[in-house]
Amino acid sequence: MLDKKLLKYQEFGQRFSGKHKLLGILNKMSAVLSRSLLILFATAFSAAADNHDGPPSTMARDAVANHPGVLGFRALICEANSQIDQAYALNRPQVQMTFNGGSVLKSKVERPETQLRRFDNEDIDAVISVTQPIYDWGISERRAEISRNTRRSAEMGFALESERVAADILSSLLLYKEYEQQDALYRDHLDVIEELSDRLETGVQAGVYRLSDLRSLKISILDVQFAYDRLVKRIALQKSDFFQRFNIKIVDALPLLGDYFENRPEVIPVLAGENSREVLRLDFDLESNILEKERLKRERYPLLDGILETTLFDVDGFSNEYEIVGRVQIRLPLYDGGSNKASQDETEWRGRNISSDRQNQIRDHDSQVEVILSEFAQVSANIENNNEKIVETEAQLVEVEAREGQTETDFLAKSALLSELLGLYLTQATLDKELEIERLRGIFFADELGVVLKLDVGDSPC
Repeated sequence: MLDKKLLKYQEFGQRFSGKHKLLGILNKMSAVLSRSLLILFATAFSAAADNHDGPPSTMARDAVANHPGVLGFRALICEANSQIDQAYALNRPQVQMTFNGGSVLKSKVERPETQLRRFDNEDIDAVISVTQPIYDWGISERRAEISRNTRRSAEMGFALESERVAADILSSLLLYKEYEQQDALYRDHLDVIEELSDRLETGVQAGVYRLSDLRSLKISILDVQFAYDRLVKRIALQKSDFFQRFNIKIVDALPLLGDYFENRPEVIPVLAGENSREVLRLDFDLESNILEKERLKRERYPLLDGILETTLFDVDGFSNEYEIVGRVQIRLPLYDGGSNKASQDETEWRGRNISSDRQNQIRDHDSQVEVILSEFAQVSANIENNNEKIVETEAQLVEVEAREGQTETDFLAKSALLSELLGLYLTQATLDKELEIERLRGIFFADELGVVLKLDVGDSPC
């Protein structure tokens, strides 16, 4: 369909360019619009071909990888890895050394067998203790599994955030390419209309045409020039805003647009909301919530530890006396002020909140996909309608040009048709951009933008 559309625009100028120089310039405008429909591809691919230092979109991909949001999820992955290590470390032997020293201030001991060690002359004892959890009802394993779910969620969030940043970059690039197309259309239109003004001014000086027509035409030129100046300012603002947001120049990011167009699907993919990554992340949170409730319940159970203590007496006096004691310890929580029960209630309500968020996310995803498909179909229809208007307006302009030499030239009518044609060309450029934006949104909501761009998560930076 795109090729047919381009041929239609080009044939218009080719058929009538021999009649008059003005039609030759109009052919140039038609060619500009034709080129504008492909400029998204040509500029991006040419920029890619000029880069010999590595993959053509390396700079843009680095901008995605170094975006603060993406780096934040990388940090979450590392944090989850540390939490997993911490969970397993709590189930390994804990070794500590303490030094005890002092003097007996008061004592009442009647039986020698109950005689306790006395601190005579403020001697210091060293105690080395090794504590090994024997059975904790799976508490440490549940901690580790919760941390693994956190890591899985962070990895999924990292991929999702990378695609979100890439989608923002591509959206900005599509807007910039629209501005570039419109800039070319404005400049070519001004060339045409100024030549028309010069011809009219020559006729006015010869007394053939009215001065009021010339003034009206110059006012029309000023209106176009004013609109063009505003476009130039928008382009400059777009470049500045792009650099501030992504820390890369637009021209350096254009190869990413080429990668996108090279691999993007023509048909918008559709993914059910319950299978989207946002929902899968919430599924990990729900699983972690269940594990947390089980962990809190088991914290009320008796815990079994093995303890081995070695006491070195009078270490400050270099004594050779020591004692090794091994014992089994059962720790049974009796009362914690209701803290555990409150934590279980908190976890229960958090789980309900996650479930509600999950349902809302599914509904929002499915609703967004439906809107995208509807907008894509509507924009496609608008493009066809606008194309028909372009063909009709071009035909009217050809008729006006064909009457030149036979009757007096109606410069204002020709100017009005040229301005109308410019508006249609500008609208066509905007509609083409909107169509690609909706396609991009559809690919993003289908969680396939990373596949299209071949975004690499890379090795863990931890």
